[in-house]
Amino acid sequence: MWRALAGLLVLLVAAPAWAEPRLLMPASMARLSAALEKAYHEAHPDEELTIIVGATSLLARQVEQGIDAHVIITANQQWMDYLGHRALIDPASRRAYLENSLVVVTPSNNREDAFDFMALAQHVNAKRLLALCGPGPVPCGTYARDALVKAGLWDRLEPHIVYGQDAAAVRHWVERGSVAYAILYKSDLADNIRVRGLAIVPNAFTGRVIYEIAAIAGRPPRVRQRVLDFLASPAAAAIIEAGGFLMKTSGLP
Repeated sequence: MWRALAGLLVLLVAAPAWAEPRLLMPASMARLSAALEKAYHEAHPDEELTIIVGATSLLARQVEQGIDAHVIITANQQWMDYLGHRALIDPASRRAYLENSLVVVTPSNNREDAFDFMALAQHVNAKRLLALCGPGPVPCGTYARDALVKAGLWDRLEPHIVYGQDAAAVRHWVERGSVAYAILYKSDLADNIRVRGLAIVPNAFTGRVIYEIAAIAGRPPRVRQRVLDFLASPAAAAIIEAGGFLMKTSGLP
């Protein structure tokens, strides 16, 4: 019994909880994960940053369930509010981090001309479907649905809408030509030769598309701060802005 207990103690000392830095990141940023992990290792050769990507709603619920992670980026403010109201983040670390916008996209081999967002209902039909993220509280889908409702387009388009789990899944459908149109983030067009934009979704219908960042409560402060400092660094900014995001660096902890 002592040997087994001793082995357990050695295991706990060798791999303490939350010792390795982990970042939760929305699916719309998935393409950046490998480059960010590499840049972090270059800045901290003795550490490996693990990035976990998924729909913001799923990541927030994982934090609620105690996932081993130090920092979270959410694709909207509402899910960070959700975590804040449950005291699951350090409120002093919470900041606006990135800004994005929404566009109507199509497979690159669709050669139709760009059109005004208000004309979307003239293009979508039973044979030319529109993909959104969701259904449910996925930020990309929430922004898109709100925009369609405010523009007075929802009732006409809703019968021809299909849903993907998150932004990465919907982007994959467009890349394969499985759907004719989708509403995605502008960042999904960066360095993507298989998807092109057709219409800009006006900010008047979406509001500002702000991503937020915060340290997860109860995690080792030094590890959390190293991740936050890295994400505010020029190396991280170069990767993020090359990915089509506008980085809001002012005020980061």
